[in-house]
Amino acid sequence: MDVKNEAEQHIFLKLGKGNLSFWYDNWTNKRALSNIVQQGNKPMKIKVSDFINQNQRNLSKLNSVLPANIVSEVQDIKFDLQSVDYPIWLPDQSGLFSSKSAWQNIRKSRARFLTSRKMWHNKISFKVSFFMLGLLGGKLATDEALCRFKVHGPSKCYCCTEGANETINHLFGDGNIACILWKYFSNTCGILHNSNENVRAKIMRWWLIKPVNKVHELLLQSLPSLICWETWKYRCNFKHEGVRIPIPRIIDQISNLLYLIINSQFPELPLSPSIISIYHLIDHITPKLEIKLVKWKRPNYNELKLNVDGCSKGNPGSAGGGGVLRDHAGQMIMAFSAYFGFCSNNSAEALALKTGLRWCLDHDFHRVAVESDSLLIIQMVKGMIDSPWHMKDDIKQIQSMSSLGDFSFIHTFREGNTTADLLANMAEHCKTTTFFTEAINLPSKVTSTLNNDVVGKPNIRIRVKKGNFIFDPG
Repeated sequence: MDVKNEAEQHIFLKLGKGNLSFWYDNWTNKRALSNIVQQGNKPMKIKVSDFINQNQRNLSKLNSVLPANIVSEVQDIKFDLQSVDYPIWLPDQSGLFSSKSAWQNIRKSRARFLTSRKMWHNKISFKVSFFMLGLLGGKLATDEALCRFKVHGPSKCYCCTEGANETINHLFGDGNIACILWKYFSNTCGILHNSNENVRAKIMRWWLIKPVNKVHELLLQSLPSLICWETWKYRCNFKHEGVRIPIPRIIDQISNLLYLIINSQFPELPLSPSIISIYHLIDHITPKLEIKLVKWKRPNYNELKLNVDGCSKGNPGSAGGGGVLRDHAGQMIMAFSAYFGFCSNNSAEALALKTGLRWCLDHDFHRVAVESDSLLIIQMVKGMIDSPWHMKDDIKQIQSMSSLGDFSFIHTFREGNTTADLLANMAEHCKTTTFFTEAINLPSKVTSTLNNDVVGKPNIRIRVKKGNFIFDPG
């Protein structure tokens, strides 16, 4: 029952004809009204449709059963008598129930610590990561751990000549083999080695270093685990099979494992299975930049172009939208800066698009190319991807409006949409909605970008290509 009650809090019933319980169904997207209104009689049989009269809400009837502040919220909830009521699962953007999203909401998850993030990586072998989990949790089957389970016997470390007691800290921190490996790889990678640190401190020293690039980050994350893993393999080989693995061979094995990890993540790099060459390469690679010149393109002679943009400070947060309608010569016909209140960035993009389309239709402009820098919104409007449940009404209205004319929807880069971006940010800052029909009334900053668009002045778009590097051997 606890799980049922928890799950029901995430179910919202979208109004259609209103065949829902007025008091006990969550059709307000907050809670059932029976949980909000404490006083009065709440009959089970009363439906939402009982408060709808001739496609309008019966405010007098609502006021007779609800407080005034609740009525003001309820009367703004949209309904459609031509459609059926249907449930929406709030944790999933699609509105459809899934066991995965239900589990994510119900389970009591712990905070993820740095050690958890660093020991697991999809390119590091699972057995190595699982081994590190046991090491850092003190769960490895060393003599020290066996003593805690009342299994007593002579304790001897097989990784050093002194035959000290076998503890996790000694075996992986200050034992002979561990010291040699930590010192070698620390010196090779330019990391200060402190022989007096315990094993956890040694590992954290590596994991807390600020990397210079993504390859360096993967090296810093992987090497401590590989050093500990190969130390454990040496110990097990000597203890159970009497085989001593030479130190150079262990170093080569660690270097080879590191090479395989980095090569699988960055196959384009000219790597070799040597820690010295790998670290030399890290010092001589830079991220590959993608540089483009982006400018606003004029529409065809018999066509207009509407550029729109939305912004949300906080996402979700205070939001605004902007747009500008221009002819083939780049002359402004209309511009708007509209405040949308509190919503997400995607919702602001959709509302800006809807505002611009509505103005075009109201003023008999039916042949318009619409540009937005939100690829998601363009794909939703074209029906290429499903829209989140809370945006379905807006997307459906946009599609309905676009069917009334010859509207095309085009994605553009943000650098080619600067005028609309300025208008959107102006709306969010001023918290007002303004329509402009003359360029002279626009703020000077907006006028400047408008003029730059007309003369074809480009903006520079610089992006770092993920996972791509340039190697300069110097």
